[in-house]
Amino acid sequence: AAHFRSVYLSCSSLSFANLSCPYLSFANLSGANLSGVSLTAFNLNGANLSGANLSGANLSGAEWDESTKWPVPEEIAKASGVPQALKQQLGDNYR
Repeated sequence: AAHFRSVYLSCSSLSFANLSCPYLSFANLSGANLSGVSLTAFNLNGANLSGANLSGANLSGAEWDESTKWPVPEEIAKASGVPQALKQQLGDNYR
């Protein structure tokens, strides 16, 4: 499988893309349109998702770490399958 470690996809439109590579560690996805994308069981350690559109994206089983940069909690809430641990990490900010 290909690895997209440290790939730069800032402001890219990947809406409903079929991403078969589950390795996006340290990828720059800031401002990317990830609506409808399945990120199920993806490695997002260190990825920058700030400002990304997660509407309808599936985050089931996604892996992240403390260096992963997420969009605002309201945007994360538009995704499906948001892991309970991520909801807890966001605390009261997650709605």
